[in-house]
Amino acid sequence: MGESEKEKLRSLIGKYNDVLLNSMTNAVAEDLFNLILVNGEDSNFELKDFINKRSEFKAFVMREFLRHNSSTVASDLKRMSEQRVFDGRKNRPQTKLPI
Repeated sequence: MGESEKEKLRSLIGKYNDVLLNSMTNAVAEDLFNLILVNGEDSNFELKDFINKRSEFKAFVMREFLRHNSSTVASDLKRMSEQRVFDGRKNRPQTKLPI
């Protein structure tokens, strides 16, 4: 990837930063919620209060996630190959899930 492509991507990330942050916050909070539901040893955790306060729940989860992983994520991103991010996604057809 050339410098012009990198600069364009930096610009686009800056432009869409709020949307990307919101998407990441939703994904982390949803994954934690699902892990709590699936993991039997965490079944004593009360979720009913958090359902009514979703934005507070998401904000807290994201803050704690970043606190625990900020240095690890940065070092992992430095070592990550730029080409491996989207491998295998191009050729798979999108399917509709039954509701």
